[in-house]
Amino acid sequence: MNKKRLSVVMAGAMLATSVAPVLAAETTGTEIAFENKATLKADILAKMATKKISNYPIFAQGHATTGNDFVGKNIAAEINGNANTFSSAYGVKVTGKDGKVKVKTTYRASEVETAIDALKAGEKVEVFERETAEFKGQLLPVKEDKLPSVNSLTSKYADAVDLKDAQTFADGSKKDILATDKLNGKDNKLVTDATYLNKVVTVKTNKVEDVETDKKHEFTLKDGSVKIDGRLPLDEKGNLLDVTNLEDANKFKEFAPLTSWIAADEDPEKRVETLVDTYTLGEEPADETKETLKIADLFDGIALTARGTEIVADLNNARKAAKAEGLTDAEALVRIDTVKENTTSGVSTFTISYFKKSTDKKAEKVITVVSTDKEELNGLYKLINTGKFNVGVVAGQNRYETSVNVAKQIGLTELNKTSANNIVLVNGESLVDGLAAAPLAAELGSYQNGVVGTKLAAPLLLTEAGKLPSATKEYLTGLVANFTSIEKKAVKVHLVGGTTVLNSDLAKELKEMGFTVVRHGGDNREETSVAVAEAMSAKTKAFVVGANGEADAMSISAVAARTNAITPIIVAKAGGISTDALNYLTEVGANDVTIVGGEKALSAEEEKEINGALNGAVAMRIAGANRFETNNAIIKEFYKNATIGKAVVSVKDGVANKNELVDALSAANFAASIDAPILLASTNVTDAQKSTLLKATSNPTKVVQVGMGAERTVLETIANLLGVTNKVK
Repeated sequence: MNKKRLSVVMAGAMLATSVAPVLAAETTGTEIAFENKATLKADILAKMATKKISNYPIFAQGHATTGNDFVGKNIAAEINGNANTFSSAYGVKVTGKDGKVKVKTTYRASEVETAIDALKAGEKVEVFERETAEFKGQLLPVKEDKLPSVNSLTSKYADAVDLKDAQTFADGSKKDILATDKLNGKDNKLVTDATYLNKVVTVKTNKVEDVETDKKHEFTLKDGSVKIDGRLPLDEKGNLLDVTNLEDANKFKEFAPLTSWIAADEDPEKRVETLVDTYTLGEEPADETKETLKIADLFDGIALTARGTEIVADLNNARKAAKAEGLTDAEALVRIDTVKENTTSGVSTFTISYFKKSTDKKAEKVITVVSTDKEELNGLYKLINTGKFNVGVVAGQNRYETSVNVAKQIGLTELNKTSANNIVLVNGESLVDGLAAAPLAAELGSYQNGVVGTKLAAPLLLTEAGKLPSATKEYLTGLVANFTSIEKKAVKVHLVGGTTVLNSDLAKELKEMGFTVVRHGGDNREETSVAVAEAMSAKTKAFVVGANGEADAMSISAVAARTNAITPIIVAKAGGISTDALNYLTEVGANDVTIVGGEKALSAEEEKEINGALNGAVAMRIAGANRFETNNAIIKEFYKNATIGKAVVSVKDGVANKNELVDALSAANFAASIDAPILLASTNVTDAQKSTLLKATSNPTKVVQVGMGAERTVLETIANLLGVTNKVK
C-alpha cells in the first residue's frame, strides 16, 4: 500500500491551484498574493541585477581604513562585501503592519533575499533607487559630479618604471608600470612580465594575438612615454577591465595613464533615494494540509453532504486497498480517529487523516471535525466510520469533479495490472455525444481484483474538448500511479465522440500520459452512437432514443448499463432515423429493441422503419407525454414488482438547461451498480413519481442525489417517502 499515491484516494480533494504572476515592476501600490512571495523575490532580484555596482578589486582595496586612490572607505567596504553576492542601484526597505521599519534600506542582494524570505502577510516592501554613475564603464554608488576625478598626471616615463618583479633598476628607477602585484589579495592576471633594458620597458600580457601560435600581445615604453597605471586596463571603448580576471585579458587595448586621483565616497546616511515600487504581501492562505469542518459541513440533518460522501468513499477505498495488500485499517492511506473531548473547552473532535505511504508517521492532510455536541458528533463519527450512508449527495464543485466523485463511490480508485483496463471519456459540454457512453463503460469494465462477481464498470469521466480538466487528470494519474510505461500503454482510453468534440490536442495529452487512445465517434451524435454500438458485444438488443431525447437517454442509461443486461443506446437524427442506424440493426440481427420517448421524439413512421430493420421482431415503445412521464414509465417497466430496486439515484431533470443532464450521464453506472433507477427531478417530485417509487422499491436502503443544484426538498422528499434515514444519534 505504500506505493499508492495520496492522489489516488483523494482524487481531486487536494487539487493544485494555478498561481497568478506577480504584476510587472514600475507599478506602485501592488498587492502580491502570499503564494507569490517567491516570484516577488525573483522579480526584485532580477531588477537589482540590471544595475549592479562594480565588484572590481581595484575599488575594494584598502576598505577597512582609508579606502583607496579611487573611492573612500564606505564604497570600498560595500564593494569588498560583494565577493559572494552583489549590490545594486536598487534597494529594498521592509515595513511591518504596525508601520515600523523592520529592515532598513539595503542595496545588497543577499540581504534583500533574506528580507523577502522573512516577509509576513500585510508587510510592505518598498523598492528604492539610489544615485549612481559610471566610472570607465563601472557603476559606482555616487553622484555624477562625485566620481573619482583626476588630480594630476605623473611625469613622463624616464625617472621611474615599475615592473612586476619589483626590482630596483641600475639607474635607480623603481617599478611604477603596475602600482601593485596584487589587488585586494588577488593576482594580476593581465601582465605576465615586464623587462627593462636600455631604458626601454617591454610589457608582456596574456592577451592572445595569434591563436594558432599562441602568440601573446606585448608592448614597449620608451624614454619620454607617458607613465601607465597597471591597475586600469581598458578595452576598445575605454571601459575598465578587471586586471584580476584572466577572461578580460583578450579584451585589453591599453592602460590608462598613471594619475593622481581624488577619491569618491558616499555617506550612507546622506544618499539620495527615489521610491520606485511599493508592494504589500497579501494574507497567507489557509494551510491546505489542515482543515477544520463542522458537523453541518458533512451532514445537513438528513443527508451526508457531497464532502461527507467523498470522505466515506475515501475511507472505503483506502481500506479495500489496504486489505488487498494484507494491511489493516490502521495502515490504510485514509484513517479515522475516535472522538476526543476537551473537558475544559467542551469541544469534541475526531479526525480523518490522509497519508502518502502506509508507513508514514505524519499525515499529508488532516481534517478535524469539531462540535460542542458530543453525542451528535459521536453519531456522525459512527456513520462515517461504517463506510456506509443511506442518504447523501455525491457531487463536486463542477461537473468534472462530480464525475470523479461518482467513480470513487463505485470504488474505482486504481486499476488492476492483471485486468484489461479501460477508461471512457466524454465531452462535459457536449452531452449528446456522450449519450451512448454508459453501456460502453459497463461493457469495458473488469472484475475488481480479478474476482468474478465484483465487476465494475470502466470509469466514465468528463473532459473538456481539447484538454483534461485538473480533477479528471489528477484522477487518471492516480489510477495508474504504480504502473510502468508498458502497463500504462496497455490501458485504453476510449473517446466517445468525433474530433469536433474531443480533438487531437486531448488525444495527444492522453498519449503523453502513456495511455493508448481509442476513438468511437462520427460526424454527429447518430454516427457516434452507432460506432459505440458496433464496439459492444450486445448485438441483438438496443435502446433507441430520439434526436433531442437527451432526457430520455439519461432515464434509460442506468438500465442500459446493468452488468447482466448491457444494452447499446442508438440515437436517431432529427427528421428521421439514419440509414446507418437501420443498417446496423439489420446487420446484427437485432430482435430486442425498445424505443424510448414519445412520437415527438421518434415518430410512428420512424418506428415502422425500425421494425422493418429488425429480425422478425417488433420494437417496444416506452413513453410519456413529457420527460417526467417517460422517466416514470421506465422505472415502472424495468423496476417493476419491487424485485430489484433497493436504492434511488436522483439527478437534475435538465428542464432549465439540458446541459444539467450531464450529471445523469456520470450517475448511470453508479445507479446500475446499486440496482437503482435514475429519477429526474430538479425542483420537486411529482405525485406519479412518488407512486411509482413506492411500487418499484423493496425495502430501500439508499437515496443518493448526484450533482449539485437541485432543490433541497427533492432529496428530502424521496428519503421521507421511502423511509430511508441516516442515523447519527
